[in-house]
Parts: sequence; structure tokens; C-alpha cells
Amino acid sequence: MGIWGSRGKKRGRFGLWGYNVEVIISLARIDPELHMNRWYTIAVQPTLLDPVAVICTWGNRKTRYQRMRIQPTSSPKEARTVADGIVRRKVGRGYRKVTS
Repeated sequence: MGIWGSRGKKRGRFGLWGYNVEVIISLARIDPELHMNRWYTIAVQPTLLDPVAVICTWGNRKTRYQRMRIQPTSSPKEARTVADGIVRRKVGRGYRKVTS
């Protein structure tokens, strides 16, 4: 499975349980000097309107602030490529994988 987490487990504040989640990864960026305590979750799952979508959720751990973005794709392979690109960019900006 590589850097990806387990299938179908509840992660993040949006609670992706009950859906057929194919891939999920949780990232965090904590920097006390910059007063930064952020989380980011990336999931690949089927949707009603598109074959597969990459669903990104993010927010601040100290507040109730949270956002969500859905990026539709035409195939699971394309979704995995998009998700890998997002993970690479986030890790490059200082995010680290959250272990269960």
C-alpha cells in the first residue's frame, strides 16, 4: 500500500465512513513558532456523478475551521496520480504523514 493508509477507516473531521473509500491519507503540519497546527486528508472514492473523485479536506486543529474540495477524475489510475501529486506538494510544504 505504500504511503497510503487503511481502507474505509474514519479519518479527519468529515468522517468518510460508510463510503467505499479506496485510498486515504492524513497529513499534518505543526509549527509552534508560526502558530500553525493544520491537518489535511486526501481520499480517492467513487461518486454518483463521476467514476472516481479525489476528495481533499483540510482545516486547523485548534479551531472549527475546515474546508473540502472534490476533484472529479475519469479513472482510478488518474485519481491516484492526482492524489500522489497533491501529497508530493503538501510534503514539500512541510506536511508529514499522520500514523494511526
